[in-house]
Amino acid sequence: MEHENIPQEGQFAFLNVARVKRYFADLNIDLLQGKHIMADDYNSFQLVREYFDELKYYYSELYQLNLIRIKRGDNTYYFYLDFPDENKGKLYSSNRHKELSQQQIIIGIILINMYYDRYFEYPKEIFWENLRYEIEQSEFKELYKKLLWGEVRDYYTDKEWERVQDLFRRTISNFTQLGWLTKLSKGKDDIHFELKESIHRFAELYKSEIEDFPQFASKIKII
Repeated sequence: MEHENIPQEGQFAFLNVARVKRYFADLNIDLLQGKHIMADDYNSFQLVREYFDELKYYYSELYQLNLIRIKRGDNTYYFYLDFPDENKGKLYSSNRHKELSQQQIIIGIILINMYYDRYFEYPKEIFWENLRYEIEQSEFKELYKKLLWGEVRDYYTDKEWERVQDLFRRTISNFTQLGWLTKLSKGKDDIHFELKESIHRFAELYKSEIEDFPQFASKIKII
């Protein structure tokens, strides 16, 4: 059913379906907080997949937000809300619609590069050891070191590494809330997560920064 054809008097009738009543609140909160819904969000994913046209109409009418469906590969989908270019929707405000911090962008670029390096791996599990290797040995190792510590050296103290680990932990928590990662760590201090296909959304949002990372790096403040 195309949302344009939903009868005016019954345009939100789907909200009275028992299963929708049960799971809509969680889905709605996640979408409005910027989360990207994938198959592992089972109930929310099934709901938005089955009622996509109705939900698309709902968010367009009530919030002027676009419900987007993206297909990756043969059978992988994810869904998210996007702000129209014209007015950013009714939810536009400094605390609901904001760009990632420079720290988060740097870490996001590290993660998206690791995603592409593991393109044919599934699942794409990442441990702290993998992140440290990327920082120390990858193509952009000198830029990463300059941005993370302010200077390029062959050796950094445990305390200096701990500070960088804390930056990653905070960003991993943020990206998990956005649905770009799945945290797998058991302890709060462990770093272990899975990169999800929806992290392509980061690549879309920061395409220019990724494509010309050296130029971007030259303009930002050192962490």
